[in-house]
Amino acid sequence: MNERSLQYKAEALKTGISQLKELCEGDDELLAGMVEGELDIEAFALKCLELEAEDDMRSAALKAHIDQLSARKKRFDERKKRTRNLIAFVLDMARIPKLELPTATVSVSKLDPGIIIQAEEEIPTAYWKRPDPVLDRGKLRRDVVGRWKALQAAEAEEDPEIRAKKVDLANTEFPEVPGVDLDNGDISVTIRRA
Repeated sequence: MNERSLQYKAEALKTGISQLKELCEGDDELLAGMVEGELDIEAFALKCLELEAEDDMRSAALKAHIDQLSARKKRFDERKKRTRNLIAFVLDMARIPKLELPTATVSVSKLDPGIIIQAEEEIPTAYWKRPDPVLDRGKLRRDVVGRWKALQAAEAEEDPEIRAKKVDLANTEFPEVPGVDLDNGDISVTIRRA
């Protein structure tokens, strides 16, 4: 090997060791173990590949642990949701709208019905968001539930003339939207911690 080639290799190793210091993030023991006695590029590259393999294993182990924790979090979140639904069901059945406890106040209230999309292709474009056509569920829900409320109010009217006017007004303000039905609504639980 000529002197020029040795100079290039020595410079490359020096630069590589300098970069390796950054990779080791101040861990002098790791750095010493990586470069101890390494005088050729092949051995240096092998040490770097060993470090990379160790990092891959650590990363995979952390990913597996994170996946386990995520699954555990999901189970807790689902249990919390089931518990709230149980509280809502029991309080609703007992017709108790508000329950004051030493550690929290639990309130139950009826929610407006949600929407069930039956046929997206039939829903008018006014309910789709731009630029990518995405259904604007908020606007769609406001209009469909608004129509439902207006028609409920009209049905409650005893005078047939006033009822007919209210139905006409409901049809004008909230025209029927094809492709959408209403579900039965839901119950909301609010918990304020003391």
